Amino acid sequence: MAMVVLAAILIASPVLAAGSSQPMEAKQGPRKRPTVISMTGTILSISGTQIKVKIQMTNKPFIKYRGTTQWVGTNKYTRYISWDGKTRKYIKFSDLSVGDRVSINAKVISGDFTARRVQVRQPRYN
Repeated sequence: MAMVVLAAILIASPVLAAGSSQPMEAKQGPRKRPTVISMTGTILSISGTQIKVKIQMTNKPFIKYRGTTQWVGTNKYTRYISWDGKTRKYIKFSDLSVGDRVSINAKVISGDFTARRVQVRQPRYN
């Protein structure tokens, strides 16, 4: 009896694994627009709590900003990090300087950038 049940399972397994022959429609809603930009660039000027950055590279959804100059705002939640070789230390907004090479992660709302993290001289790993 057990052999008959086992044989039935082995015969039915490929059919069950193949699934239904009815096509399934993908359940997709509207695509979310990305809201976080990752960029590298150079600080051109500093004014109040904003830094003006000449953008060199960005993540793919924000390619249109490559080669442009943008103001990036900061707030009390923004973290500032300076790299010295392989170690990093937390710094203040006042430690940023014109000419610094920076890596920035910023929230984008209605075309305005607000930095979450600003890293100075972040090493690149290949």
